[in-house]
Amino acid sequence: MKVFVLFSLLLAVSISLCAQTILLEKEVHLETRLTEKRQCMPIVNKSNGKVGMFLLDVFDITGFLLDKDYQIESKIECMRPKSKFKEIIGTTADKNNFNLFFANKSKSKFQITQFNFNTRETKEIPLELPLKYADYLKSTTVNNKLYVLTLVKESSILNLIEFTGTEVSRKKSFDLRKYHFGNGYKTDLYNNLTAGGVVQLARLDAEIPNPIEYTCGGNKLYYSSNKLVITLDNDPSSTKLIDVSLKDFSCNVKVIEHDKYFKDDPYYIKANSYYYNDVLYQIKASSKQLFASAYDLKGDSALNFFRVTADKEIAFKNTPIIQQGSQFVVDMERELKKTSQLLRKLSANEVGISAYAVNDNIQITIGGYIIVHNSTVGANGQMTSVPRIALNNRTQYGAGGTFDPSLLPAVRLYYGVDNYDYYNANKTVFFQSKVDGSTYKHIPGHLKDNAFDKMKKDIFNNNEFSRAASIFKIDDYYVYGSYNTQTKTYTLKKYTD
Repeated sequence: MKVFVLFSLLLAVSISLCAQTILLEKEVHLETRLTEKRQCMPIVNKSNGKVGMFLLDVFDITGFLLDKDYQIESKIECMRPKSKFKEIIGTTADKNNFNLFFANKSKSKFQITQFNFNTRETKEIPLELPLKYADYLKSTTVNNKLYVLTLVKESSILNLIEFTGTEVSRKKSFDLRKYHFGNGYKTDLYNNLTAGGVVQLARLDAEIPNPIEYTCGGNKLYYSSNKLVITLDNDPSSTKLIDVSLKDFSCNVKVIEHDKYFKDDPYYIKANSYYYNDVLYQIKASSKQLFASAYDLKGDSALNFFRVTADKEIAFKNTPIIQQGSQFVVDMERELKKTSQLLRKLSANEVGISAYAVNDNIQITIGGYIIVHNSTVGANGQMTSVPRIALNNRTQYGAGGTFDPSLLPAVRLYYGVDNYDYYNANKTVFFQSKVDGSTYKHIPGHLKDNAFDKMKKDIFNNNEFSRAASIFKIDDYYVYGSYNTQTKTYTLKKYTD
């Protein structure tokens, strides 16, 4: 037994070492012990391949300029913006400057902090957004430009503002009032993307593998190199999709129907979708059956579908049905033997689907997110639980967007502005499938780990609970950064699919 345990440990270490390459180790002293105050924001300058790494402490910001070999070229230190500007909503970069865009909690006040590594100077620039009749919706950085979405209150008028550097370079309003975005009394876009003044929109990078926890939201904003896509899954009969081109600022709206022959009681049906490479993947589930499909948005045609009932084995899965996590153990895992077990859990919780290309195939994850109440010690010493808040039939913690992962407890890996989270104190149930990237027919066999699978294994194998974590992509690989509170060093590691 001792020999077997030792062999297992050596194997885990060897796999970990093969999966990642250390690019940089730098001694950095961050003062605060509050995890939420300690952040890292990486910015890859597309024009020259250099990387700006900005470590945010409670009072200070330290910026490092890294060359293509991850050697430090320059360093800047400055004070963090006033305490009301706590959140970074995006970044821009040009030949000489890196810009961090800050906002207050209500997203009504904004400010830019500019870093010039040539002169080693910083500048604070006030920023005014036209929000008199509109609410801030979301923002994201694409190709070193910042795109801000706002929405006119009680309407379906969507505004898009593009920032190049610190200046507005383009803006446009899209009047979508002729479309119905809900199946209730209020069908306008505003009331289907907000609830009680709270934005219900999760933001996803459409070019990375997103875990099932991330994709269970009812409303999602996807960003890629050439477009923004908003999907709404507040109606189990269809997915509403708003496609905005970042090239010419054109906008198209589509409604993609779910399976019409799903005859269960609508009250017990859960449905969702996932956008990836101009294909919409849809899932519909009840305690009796599961339906998954792929739809070509460019060709406007169905690609393939899969169906299974509770009494049948899932013929199109490549992995067992896995339940991960528990209320107390992050990486606890067990296998579910029956399809009925999976469907029972999906019908009672949130469902999701995600897809990612590996070589010429598509790996699809189908499953759901099971929220458990987090036990905490109250002021009287008694164990209490954190209740869930239900908005628009979706579950979230606090405010900030439907199932926004940044609101959930996690070992946080910051990818750009958003978080790539592996959750503790919550559970997921899922299986994975592989289909041909051209025919979308199921392919039996083993699934290959992607960069994020390798990253997750490395973190847990080394018991590396990271602080000020970050992830960014360069060419065909990902870089994961984390701060070690004991050695006071920040490390960058390389991972590939």
